[in-house]
Amino acid sequence: MRIKEEIKNIKPYFIDEKSVRFKLDANESPYDLPDDIKEEMLSVLKDININRYPDPSCKSLRKLISKMEEVEENQIIFGNGSDELIYLLLMCIREGALVTYPEPGFSMYSLSGKIFGKELIPYKLSEIDFSVDADSFDKVMNREPYLCFIANPNNPTGNCFPDDILIKYLDNENTIFVSDEAYSAFSGHSLVKMVKTHKNLLIMKTLSKIGFASIRLGYLIGNRELIKEIEKVRLPYNINSFSQKIAEFYFKNIDLVNRYVSDIIKERERIYKELKSRGVFTLPSLANFITFKVEKNGFYDYLVNNGVLIKDLFPSFGMKNYYRFTIGKKEENDFFMKLLLKFMEEE
Repeated sequence: MRIKEEIKNIKPYFIDEKSVRFKLDANESPYDLPDDIKEEMLSVLKDININRYPDPSCKSLRKLISKMEEVEENQIIFGNGSDELIYLLLMCIREGALVTYPEPGFSMYSLSGKIFGKELIPYKLSEIDFSVDADSFDKVMNREPYLCFIANPNNPTGNCFPDDILIKYLDNENTIFVSDEAYSAFSGHSLVKMVKTHKNLLIMKTLSKIGFASIRLGYLIGNRELIKEIEKVRLPYNINSFSQKIAEFYFKNIDLVNRYVSDIIKERERIYKELKSRGVFTLPSLANFITFKVEKNGFYDYLVNNGVLIKDLFPSFGMKNYYRFTIGKKEENDFFMKLLLKFMEEE
C-alpha cells in the first residue's frame, strides 16, 4: 500500500483505558450534569430530526458564543474538539512549512504536524520549572514560522505563556499565533480581546475540560478574513446535531458550570498546598490538573493496583518521574493523597 512515510513513522496517540475506581488521568471534569437538567436536555434532543443533516453553521450556538466572547459571529469556526481545529490550521499552510509549539506540550501539535508533512521545531521549556525559555523561543521565532502554538495554560505543566514575550513577536504578521485556551476557565486568563488588534492571533477553546468532553466540541476565534480562509478546508456538517444542542446547555447553564469550575480551582489549590507541605516537587498550576514528581519507582503501578489512574508523563512527554493528576471531587482527591503519602512512607 502506498502510505506516506510520515504516517508509517508515527506513533499513534496513546489512551490508557484501564478500568479503575477513580479515573484522574484525562483532565476531564469530575462533575456530570444533574438529572433534572439532563431531563430538560433530553426533551430538546427528542425534537432533532435524525434523518436530516445538522445545521452546517451552528447558528444558535454561534450566537451564544458570539455574545459570551464579545466577538462577531463571522469570527468563529467550530471543530470536533481542539484536535480537528489543529488539523484545519495545518491544512491551510503549505507542505514543509515551519510550525513551532511548546515542548513539553500537547502531543497533537507535533503528531498532526507530522501527518501533514510540516517542518517541526519546538521551543523548549525550562528544565527546572518548565517556564518558557525566552532564548529558545527567540531562536525559533527568528526563522519566522508559519504557525506558532502557545498554551494558556500549557498541558502538562499548567503554566501560561508570558504575555510580555508574546507581544514582542505579535507584530510580525508572517506568523499566525494560536493561543490554545483549553484550560482558560481555570486560569481566568484569555487573549481573546487581543484579536481585535492583531489579525494574526487565533484563540482556540474547547468544552471538553469543563464537563462536556463527550460531545467533542471546540471553537476558534480570530480575524474574520483569516477565519474565512480556514472555513474553506472545514468539512461540511462536522458538528452533529446532538453536540450542537448539548453545547447550548452549557451556555444556558453557565452559572452551574462556573460553580463546578470554582470547586475544582479550590481543590487544586488545596491539593497543591498539601503536596508542597509534604515536600513533593510540584509545579504551580492554572489548569484543572497538577503535575508533580515522585522519584521512587513503582508509583504509577501502585496507584493503578489501588484503583486510581493518573497520567505518567514519561511515555508521552519524556518527563521522567513526573505525573499529572486531574483534580477530581474532594473524596477522589483525598483518596489519591492518602495513597501517595502511604507509598512515600513505605520502605
